[in-house]
This record gives sequence, C-alpha cells and structure tokens, in this order.
Amino acid sequence: MLIFNIVAFYVCWMACVIGAAQGYGWLGPVAVALFLAVQWRMGAVSAAHRRLLVVCMVLGFALDSALSAGGWYRFLTQPAEVWWAPPWMVALWANFGLALPVSMAWLQGRWWAAALLGGLGGPLSYLAGERLGAISLEEGALWLLAVVWAAVVPLLVWLLPAREGNS
Repeated sequence: MLIFNIVAFYVCWMACVIGAAQGYGWLGPVAVALFLAVQWRMGAVSAAHRRLLVVCMVLGFALDSALSAGGWYRFLTQPAEVWWAPPWMVALWANFGLALPVSMAWLQGRWWAAALLGGLGGPLSYLAGERLGAISLEEGALWLLAVVWAAVVPLLVWLLPAREGNS
C-alpha cells in the first residue's frame, strides 16, 4: 500500500500540473478520483480519512483562492480576472490528503518535521508548477508559501487519525 500511495501521489501531481499546463485541466481531477477509488477499494479510506480529505480540499481551495486574489500568484489556466483556485488545484489538495494518512503518517507527533516538510516542499511544488507552465508566481510568493505550508502541514498532520497500534 505504501509504495502504491507514493507512486500514485506523484503520478497524480504530474497529471494535475502538466495536464493543466497543456490545456487538459480535467486530467488531474480524473487521476485523483481514480487514486481515491483504488484506495477506497483497498479499504484504505476510513471515515476519518474522508474527513481529512474534505478538510484538505476546502482549506486548499480557500488558501489558494485567497493568495491568488491577493496577487501572489495567478493560475495560467484561467483568465487573469478569475482569482479562485481551479479544479486541478483542488485535486492537488485532495491528492495531498490521500497521501497524508499513508505515505506521510510518519509525521504524526513530529511537528518540526511536518513544518520543515511543508515549508520546503510546498513552495518547491509551486515553483515546479511555475516551471511547467501552470502558475505564475509573483516576487516574494515563495517565502509566503513557505510560511503558509509550514503552518498548514502540521495542522493537517494533527488532524490525521491515530495510526494502528498508537491509539
């Protein structure tokens, strides 16, 4: 399950970002839906995981929409006047929510590691999205994203259901 989760996470990330950059914004949400369906079928999506997934999507939509509205970045897949996060971006947050309880469960109780992972990995993900042509970042956006993600990842880890054997 762990290997599948890691591979599916990266495949879905690429489907979301590269798909959007190439004009196939639907590709990422479809890939993430398939990822969810397979995990569900394998019995790896509990009620607590479903709640976490919803929190990830709602929080991600709100954060990305607010930062876009604030002029920190722009989604190149939409007209300039549209500030809310597109479906492929919400799918990225869902993808993160699917990976957290499985391949990132080791972060539970490791708040500094979660903050470091978020503070580095979050901005690097957006930078990769810019290099691939899906998003345009303004000056200073990476620093802001580092702070935001350093706070968000520990919060989401805190919301993770207890691992088997730790409860």
